[in-house]
Amino acid sequence: MSSAKLRKAFRYPTEEDISDDEIPGGLDEEVIPLISATVFLPSLLTSPSSQTRLTSLLAISSLLCTAYILFSLPNGKPANVRIDSATFDGQEPIRRYLTYLNGGLSILVGLNAFRFRNKEGVHDGFWLFFVLPSAMFFIVVLAKRTMLSVDIEGLEKLKYPYKGA
Repeated sequence: MSSAKLRKAFRYPTEEDISDDEIPGGLDEEVIPLISATVFLPSLLTSPSSQTRLTSLLAISSLLCTAYILFSLPNGKPANVRIDSATFDGQEPIRRYLTYLNGGLSILVGLNAFRFRNKEGVHDGFWLFFVLPSAMFFIVVLAKRTMLSVDIEGLEKLKYPYKGA
């Protein structure tokens, strides 16, 4: 006599079945500036020009600051919160003004990129790498401001309460 294998009937998951740990949080966006900083390591270590090494060091610093801004800024703030010093009230001055300092640093590196455009001894197109910190910083600031301007509580009220068909 063979034993019958019985299957459980399928049922849709309920709110109690899903924990916050099981819901994927998306990609870790903090990693993107860190990975892009590795582009500057070869020029930092092997370049004979001190200008190239200094600009590479500044670009790495800017990308590390951008990653820190992504990591440290809260995502769940209410609407009408700005990314500037109001976000870091009561914090030490470096965290309070980091957004401004990184903006200036990324602009400085971006402007210095055009000095490498026709420079001898530098690979063609290498100057485009130095535009990367500026572009990364401004995309991060724009995305964070957009995310902070969304009213989460208003969206929660619009959520459809029923699961399934």
